[in-house]
Amino acid sequence: MGYRKKDSSADGEDQPQPVFYEVADGILIFRFSSSRFTLPEAEIISDVIYKKFDGIVRNVIINLNGVDYIDSAAISLVVRISNDMGLRIVNVSDAVEKILRKIQIFDLLYILRSEYDARKSYTG
Repeated sequence: MGYRKKDSSADGEDQPQPVFYEVADGILIFRFSSSRFTLPEAEIISDVIYKKFDGIVRNVIINLNGVDYIDSAAISLVVRISNDMGLRIVNVSDAVEKILRKIQIFDLLYILRSEYDARKSYTG
């Protein structure tokens, strides 16, 4: 089911995670509460995939709805996941698409318009 983890900040207030996930129909789905996909978000996703669900879930959807920036750490993780298992990326903004095209990786990734399309691509 859905999962949102909160971390305690130094001042004692709960801070929402910038990325959260759920497992639905055997597919691990990541969504962002942040507009950036950078090293901290990549580390969370990597830990979930390669530590918590290692060998259990082989299909992953990264939903970039609302994300308008992606850095090299996130791109590196996306490539790693893409090489290791089934990865679908959805809701790619124009700004993120421009970055991925500039480094000539956009056409190498399995990018779809919606989470529905991505889920359907796994189930047939």
